[in-house]
Order: sequence, then C-alpha cells, then structure tokens
Amino acid sequence: MSDEQMLSEDGFGGDSDYLELMSSAHQVEDGQRQLQQLLDVSTSLEGLIRHLDSISHLTPEHAQSIVLSCETLLQGTAHDSSLLLPSLESSIGGTVSTESLKDRLTGLWKRIVSIILNILSAMKRYWTKVTSYQGRLELTAKGLKKRAAVQRGRSIKKADVELGIEAKALVVGTSAVKDADVLIRAVASAMDQYRIVTSMYPKGMLKLGAVYEELYKVSGTNIRQELEDFCAAGIHLPFAPIATSLKAMAYRDTRFGNKQILIAPAVLGGYSLFISLPEDPVRGMVGNELLTMAARQRTAGMRFALTDVNAYNTATGSIKTASGQQVEALADKVLDILNLITKQEADRQVGKISQQIKAVLAQAEAFKGRPAVGSEGAAVYSESLLRFARSYATWANGPLDQMTTNLLTVSRSILIYGRKSLLN
Repeated sequence: MSDEQMLSEDGFGGDSDYLELMSSAHQVEDGQRQLQQLLDVSTSLEGLIRHLDSISHLTPEHAQSIVLSCETLLQGTAHDSSLLLPSLESSIGGTVSTESLKDRLTGLWKRIVSIILNILSAMKRYWTKVTSYQGRLELTAKGLKKRAAVQRGRSIKKADVELGIEAKALVVGTSAVKDADVLIRAVASAMDQYRIVTSMYPKGMLKLGAVYEELYKVSGTNIRQELEDFCAAGIHLPFAPIATSLKAMAYRDTRFGNKQILIAPAVLGGYSLFISLPEDPVRGMVGNELLTMAARQRTAGMRFALTDVNAYNTATGSIKTASGQQVEALADKVLDILNLITKQEADRQVGKISQQIKAVLAQAEAFKGRPAVGSEGAAVYSESLLRFARSYATWANGPLDQMTTNLLTVSRSILIYGRKSLLN
C-alpha cells in the first residue's frame, strides 16, 4: 500500500493537494530567482554606465577588457554581455555614448517591478494553497489519532518502520531522527522557532517599509544625507533581534562565500535559518566609504536553507516503530503545528507586507523622476538609494513561506510514519 493510499484512508484525499502546494511554492521561488538575476544585471549595468562615462579615450584593449568584465559579471544570470553592451568599435579612440544603456536601465527597472508584482501574486496563491492543505492534514491527523487510541495496547511486530524518501523530512542538522520521542521533541523546537520568526519578522519589515516610504518622499534635496538616512533606517531590520532570540551562533559555509554569518539551531526537516547582520551605520561618511556602507547594509538578510545538503540528500531508511500511544502523541503534534500556522496568520501580515512593498516601489518610482542634487556624485548616491527599494522587495516576505512549507512537509511525513507504525 502506498503512502498516498494510507493517508487517503483517513481523509487525506491523495497527494494532489500536497503537489499543488509544492508547485505554488516553487512558483514563488522561481520568481525570486528571476528577480535576483535581474537585480544582478541592473547593478552590473549601473556600474558599467559609470565606468563608460569616465572614459575619455577608449582603446581596443580597454574595449576587450570591458566585454570580458561584463561577461564575468553576468555569469549565472541567463544573460550575455549583448544585453548590456552597445557595440564599442565605433567608439575606439574617443568616448562611449551611454544613452542607449540608460534606456536599457529604465527598461530593467520596469521588468524588476513587474517580476516583484508577479511574486506577490504567486505568494497570495501560495497562502491559499497552505490553507487548503492544512484542512487535508487536519482530517488525516484526527483520523490517525482515533485509530491510534484504539491500538494503545497493541503488540509491535516489527521493530522498525521503513520510511525511504520520507526520512528526508525527519532530519535535524546532520542526523536522522530515530525514534518517536526524539521526533516529538524536535517538533516542539521547530514550532518555537516558527513562532519567534513569524512574531518578529513582519513587524520589523512593516516598520522599515514605512520609513523607506517616507524617506523616498523627501529624497532629492540632499542625496548624500538621505543615503545616510537610508542606512540608519537599518536599525528596524529584524535580523539581529531574531538572531538573539534564537541564540544563533557564528558560522561559515561555502554557500555564502567568505562572509561570516549566524546560524540558528537546526530544525526538523533538515533546515536552518542563516542570518547575515547589517553593519552599524556611521554618520559623516562620503564618497566610496558611504557607498560601501550602503552596499553592506543591503547584503544583510535571512535565508532558510538546508543545514547540510549531503546529510539531506542521503537521508533514507528506517525509524523505530512507534507505539499506539506515541502515534497518538504524534498526531496531536501535527494538530499543534496546524493550529500554530493558523494562529500566526495575523502576525504574518501577508496582505500588509504586499501593500507596503508596492508603496515603497511607488515612492521609489517617483524619486526616479526627480533630479538628484546636493553634492558631487549625486547621481551615484541616487542609484544606491534606489537599490534599497529593490532590497526591501527581496527582504519583506522573508523566509516565512519556506518555513511554513517545511512544517507542512514534516507534518505529512509524521503522519506517514504514524500510519506505518500502526501497520507494524
């Protein structure tokens, strides 16, 4: 009997709802990947324009170097240098016109905004699928709990349950969970972490978004000072408070380059929260120092990713058969997870976050239409200011959808484990 058949006996209705949930989650992830690619292209184009504007005498060797540098910058973005570079042959010996590039930059901004809006629509569909799948899992958990209550005193025929691929969802850190009692404790830890993040993250992002929105409204009079103000607004980022609440520890991982990050305690499902903190803003900086500080602010973030890719990929096998009483407790834990996801809906504030992203983008668009004044290099400061709007769009929803998907996947695997245990 397949896992889907066993679950459907308790009202699960097959795996179609789970597949729809995962498909919806993948649509959000695909949109985020496309957005990051365009952000990388846009940043490269801004740098290219500044560089070409500074050239008074273009040599063939310099032109070749520019093409190679551009191709390197665009590696992994699904674009080649022809997207950014005009033909440089006619400019050899003189200056390079960047008007066409500036037009392309405007076009990229529109595409970026369009993808952000698509992501928000996909996110709305995702949360609808979450609600639907929660209902299915609740029926299954209640049915399993009733069946387990009847079999509390049963004798166990087989010592272990073979879970196969479902064991991937029952990994903590680099270790697979091997019995029901450990699994119950792991569920409690994952729920605690979810509660903390969903309670703190959206509040901080809504506050930050409101500050950014107001700063864009007044921007244009003294760009250098306003860029400082954007950096100072980083105090509202929720990354540091969450890291403290979760007792995150310093960590290095080749997936994140040479940057030192923090890692929260690993949770059931094989995942961890990785946190990159913003630098404390400093007043009075100018030129490259100020631009570097702003750039480092924007590299802050929080990512919910596999703790150890190898451990997750190789996680298959067995787990000690649960008693009827333990299966009953596991069913209760699944119901606790579902209740927590429902309870935290108000704290997640998905609708408000979506509106705040749109409001920040609208004010950034208005800012783009105003001339940048106030100091030498105002145009470069202006570019940096606009990047905060793009960063906000990537930060605002955070890892909440991925953490929710993980809890639902864990719940599904727990129910399969419980059902198989009652058959042993």
